[in-house]
Amino acid sequence: MRYTKYLSLIHVWILNLCLNLYPFFVIDPFFDNQSHIGNQMGHPIYLILWAISSAWGFYYLSKVIWDKTNFPYPGFFHTLICILMVLSCIIPYSLDQSSWINDLHIWIAIASVTCFIMEWLYYFYWKGNLDRYERFLLFVFMFCAFLLLFPGHITSSAETAFSCLVNMVLYILAFLHKRDTIKP
Repeated sequence: MRYTKYLSLIHVWILNLCLNLYPFFVIDPFFDNQSHIGNQMGHPIYLILWAISSAWGFYYLSKVIWDKTNFPYPGFFHTLICILMVLSCIIPYSLDQSSWINDLHIWIAIASVTCFIMEWLYYFYWKGNLDRYERFLLFVFMFCAFLLLFPGHITSSAETAFSCLVNMVLYILAFLHKRDTIKP
């Protein structure tokens, strides 16, 4: 457990943080999005690494938390959601190609992130009494929704905030926050 805790610490607090700070140096993060870096600026490796880093944290840290609390999550569905997050970034977005490919890129990302949030909302409903870090995770979801809705389109600031903040709160819930196991 200690080994995975330290690897997760390096992943969330160093690697994922650096990947999420990069857009602030190369684009206007309040107008452009991550796909702009990967597709229009010609950095698809960055985009894929960012997607893998974000999705891995969502997948693994959620699993650690849910296993600790005996939450009966659907493992296959959770895995599929996180794989689709990465797949959406692998599908290129370009105005030169068919609109259905661009739509696929967008809607897979929207559906997978929405399903991930729904999994957590179901966990909150199942658990009932939320502690302060779980309430903070709910606040992070709302804050990122505000970052998405305020400009009226998906921006890098919303994407990086979601990736960074959710992974950080999940790390705290998984490894630093003491909790009792919940028996259903």
